[in-house]
Amino acid sequence: MSDWYKKHEKDVAAAIKKAKEADREKALVCIFAKMKDNTHCICTHIMANKAELMGKEAKTEGGKIISTGVLFRGEGGLTFEVSSGSVAVKALFVKAATAVVGSQVNAVVIASPDSKNLESPSPEEEAEDNGQPDGKAAFAERLKSLIALVQKANSPTLAQEAKVRLGEANGHASKQEFEQANALLDQLEKQLSAKPAPASAQATSATPTKAAPPAPPAPPAQASTDSKGDGVAAFSERVKAIIVRVQQAGDAKLAEQAKQQITEAQGLVRNKEFGKAGEILNRLEASLPKGAATAKAPEKGQTEKGHSDVGGISVMKLGKARVEWISIRTIAIKEIKRIQFALQREFMDDHEQQQQLDKALSRLDKISADLNENLDEQLDQVLNAQTESDRQKLAAAAKTSLASLVQLIENDPIVANMDGNEILPDTKIVAPMRAKLAEIAAALGTAKA
Repeated sequence: MSDWYKKHEKDVAAAIKKAKEADREKALVCIFAKMKDNTHCICTHIMANKAELMGKEAKTEGGKIISTGVLFRGEGGLTFEVSSGSVAVKALFVKAATAVVGSQVNAVVIASPDSKNLESPSPEEEAEDNGQPDGKAAFAERLKSLIALVQKANSPTLAQEAKVRLGEANGHASKQEFEQANALLDQLEKQLSAKPAPASAQATSATPTKAAPPAPPAPPAQASTDSKGDGVAAFSERVKAIIVRVQQAGDAKLAEQAKQQITEAQGLVRNKEFGKAGEILNRLEASLPKGAATAKAPEKGQTEKGHSDVGGISVMKLGKARVEWISIRTIAIKEIKRIQFALQREFMDDHEQQQQLDKALSRLDKISADLNENLDEQLDQVLNAQTESDRQKLAAAAKTSLASLVQLIENDPIVANMDGNEILPDTKIVAPMRAKLAEIAAALGTAKA
């Protein structure tokens, strides 16, 4: 072991011990480096800035940063979630952790769903990581090719869905479940083989205007995929169609049941459990009257009792816009998290900028919290109001929250410059949010805040 690292071993061992009990929200910064004497060291500390300084010291001593990420207790135990660099370091990481702790340490290494530019493992790294079976080497090679194809596609929507799929596949691979991992890569390859939508069209909305044809039913091992399509966008399309059918049915009891089931499914989607969310939507669709699927929509200018303009509020448009806002907001918060990771990578070696970096990260956390306010819940209350008087009061409260979000998007200097920013120029979240909030405002109509 390099002499410079010996003074840090006690702190590193303590940090690893803490990470074994830390959940993802309390993960520790972790940097994995290869030194010029071919030894490997784990740079982590219970304080993020000290972990980053340790990584900087490793570089000063002639080392090379192989992987950067966070360390926490995951489903497979101690987990090193890599946000940049190589993921083919499990055996090397376990060996280094065992050496510094003084007893056997078991760990898994996965790719972060928020990462964008992970390096594919080099042949040298694959050879050094001699603890991996042949299946892992083959998986790593496929991963390398797919990452290149996703980047070449230059599609923000596709990139977002690919992150989720690759993260799930890496999770299976880390457990030696290569059949399930490769099945997820198969699905992604099929998606990549289809002609992608132009990037300019994707930038205008976070959801497609036309749902893709239903995919074949997924096998049990792939339960993380929605049986009607892939990702948040496909889920949103299904929910929109279901809402129309529920409104056409005109059954208040059915509408209340549907609201509860859709809310439950949305919670699962936020946790990326698309398979379970899809099962809930399957049950909901089966419970709808068959006639609701083919009911004739009202002609322009006509009204449908309970589902048209009520007191200046377009109930049908508001319901649709509410569901779409939830999807767009979820994507925006994930993109903000990706910006935070990118900023940490960019300035982790610049100690003079540490204070400003901390302020920027805190500000981005505040923006995410502001976006996650309860506008969707307020709109849900508007849609389910029992009297016109209640509906107008609830709509006024929703308009107040809406105005705060519009103020944030239009006047906050950080939010205003997120799209096409210098750190991640492919970011496109402000325009879709602005457009959807405008739709919500129009649907709320003449209700006064």
